[in-house]
Amino acid sequence: MIHTIQYRIDPTNGTLATNVAALSGSPSAMGVGIQLFNSAGAVFPLSTFATLSGYNSTSGGDYSIPMTARYYRTGTITAGAANTTMTLTVSYQ
Repeated sequence: MIHTIQYRIDPTNGTLATNVAALSGSPSAMGVGIQLFNSAGAVFPLSTFATLSGYNSTSGGDYSIPMTARYYRTGTITAGAANTTMTLTVSYQ
């Protein structure tokens, strides 16, 4: 039986600052990264497991993880593509 579900998001290209994912590709824009937010509007901590709230081990069910993203300035911005990739890991315990 599954008791808890946890998830984490790891930026493929590392971070530029705390919880700011580095961009991918070459050439890419400089001085900007991507930051994620949870449904409450708080910064989502990258590379850290979070527990899926509302999971009921008796009934199971379908769940979503609502998030938003924004560009985050980390320095002087230069032109270029501003894309990145991240890996979602789900842990069932």
